[in-house]
Amino acid sequence: KPAGLVLISGAQISNTAYNKTMVALQEAAAQKGISLYCGSPWYLGDTPQPVDLKQRVNNIHQEFTKAGLTDGSPQFYAAHSLGTVFLQDFVASLGSEAAGQILMGGFILRKSLVPTFNYSVPTLTMGAELDGLARVTRIAESAYHTKDEKNFPVVVLEGQNHMQFASGDPPSNVRKHDLEAEVSEEAAHAKIAAVGADFLAQRMGLSSGDVVAAQVSSSQDVLKAIADAYEMEGSRRFNAPAQAGGPDEKSCVRGLCPTSSAWAPTAQQVISQSAVPDYNLKVT
Repeated sequence: KPAGLVLISGAQISNTAYNKTMVALQEAAAQKGISLYCGSPWYLGDTPQPVDLKQRVNNIHQEFTKAGLTDGSPQFYAAHSLGTVFLQDFVASLGSEAAGQILMGGFILRKSLVPTFNYSVPTLTMGAELDGLARVTRIAESAYHTKDEKNFPVVVLEGQNHMQFASGDPPSNVRKHDLEAEVSEEAAHAKIAAVGADFLAQRMGLSSGDVVAAQVSSSQDVLKAIADAYEMEGSRRFNAPAQAGGPDEKSCVRGLCPTSSAWAPTAQQVISQSAVPDYNLKVT
């Protein structure tokens, strides 16, 4: 079955830097029975802009048509890094016209996560374990708020870094902040393609989503550990939004907030218990 995918680049990363990623996606999609037309628009300065995103996407769609993509074929969207910020609002405006979305080295914005989850287009979020920009802690936050949303899987790709969603030399900001990858670029692209293609196939009724489900499951070791730590802290981004700086800050009255941190009493209990043997101490 034919389908299209438009990929929006990250800041100061050329659209051609995604050629290898898109080819890998096409090859993996073909194994799922999908003839995938891929394209990424060019931007002056290699930095995407939201103001003309619709025009850029339409230009790619026109190229798909010239290449033989039939009218009515599913249209998917993907983005990397800064491109994920601009793309998701555009895709949300398309509603059912968008078959799905893939965010790479990016995440669903907080405005769509809290106070209640309110994003409609099925989205696969792919984070890299060693991403020094879209860090795994922020990917864990997305997973925490979408864990009950079956159409919004969140995965962490082991050993990969931010630039491996693309190819070539990283721009200065990525070079300065990204961590060193533990897998090759070829291996990274193969994993990205396998998970991404399975998501596309699932949205098209050509897969049960076993590959995505397996990656979601394997990602839980790191995602749950991070979420557990933030819950113990009482993070305003996780389980304790009613505190200064949190989305429910207005619940605080004269500096007194209804949420608390489990860290202090738990730490005190651990310390005191070891200091005073033969006593069962409970700290509240």
